[in-house]
Amino acid sequence: MTLSDKKKPSPVIVWFRQDLRLRDNPALIDAHKSGRPILPLYILDDGNSGEWKMGAASRWWLHKSLKSLHRDLRDRLCLARGDSRTVLMEQIKTSGAGAVYWNRCYEPWRTACDAAIEKDLGSMGIEVKGFNASLLFEPPETVKKDGTPYK
Repeated sequence: MTLSDKKKPSPVIVWFRQDLRLRDNPALIDAHKSGRPILPLYILDDGNSGEWKMGAASRWWLHKSLKSLHRDLRDRLCLARGDSRTVLMEQIKTSGAGAVYWNRCYEPWRTACDAAIEKDLGSMGIEVKGFNASLLFEPPETVKKDGTPYK
């Protein structure tokens, strides 16, 4: 067997969301440690966000942040707009990615969407890893003595 006969490892999609940074980004760090090619992706999903859709000031900040991240990634950031699940499926099909890594978000619409995406990808044999990138303690870890969440 020659080096050219070896199968290339499948890429990892790193799905950037609220954490548009390279430093101290658990999903990106783990993807790098995997040794696989990394496909950085940002999806603007206005459809699923419903009443939590970003306003003008947030969009201005997002534009500037994505522009900076794109530059820091040497112009490799893939930008997409639409339903997160649909966009991820298209990217997986196009790239042959075998994994999707992301940092968890905690808004109700995002957690529901993430759970559905994780289930779909898992059934396809796609590796999914979610990371805590923004909280000291995640919601399921923070409960009262009786086991119920704080309100």
